[in-house]
Amino acid sequence: MNVLLDTTYLMPAIGVSVSGARQHVLRTLRENGHHPFISELTLFELSAKGAKYIASHELDPERVRRGITAVTYDEALTKIPLLEGDVIQISFTLRGVMNDYLDCVILSSAICSCEAIVTEDRLIHGIEDNPLYKHLIEESNPHFKIIFSHDLNKLLT
Repeated sequence: MNVLLDTTYLMPAIGVSVSGARQHVLRTLRENGHHPFISELTLFELSAKGAKYIASHELDPERVRRGITAVTYDEALTKIPLLEGDVIQISFTLRGVMNDYLDCVILSSAICSCEAIVTEDRLIHGIEDNPLYKHLIEESNPHFKIIFSHDLNKLLT
């Protein structure tokens, strides 16, 4: 199964631990035969979050650069370009139900290329009952799932 990982799960690559997120999601997916994907926008988000921690002297710039480079060149991690398929068009539609446009692009990338997205973002989870979102999913990817990392076992069975 193709599964898009939200930026949260790649933050450890730049030296940032995230509470509440299951550890080793990427490795768990790979070990169970799933294909991990990310949006190319995730590379920007890693850079932006890294810059924030660098500015507050909490992270070393070289650590952040090495982490972003590792994610960028990890051949087992498929990157979805912003102009892939209908990513931009669907992101425009999602903007009608979500305030954070970056999340719209990441979710749109998942909808266009994957069967699921793993995210801790409660706003993304919160749109599952929205009629516009339901209609979009019915038309573009009817079996698409939004899951939390602690529910990862739903993909592993």
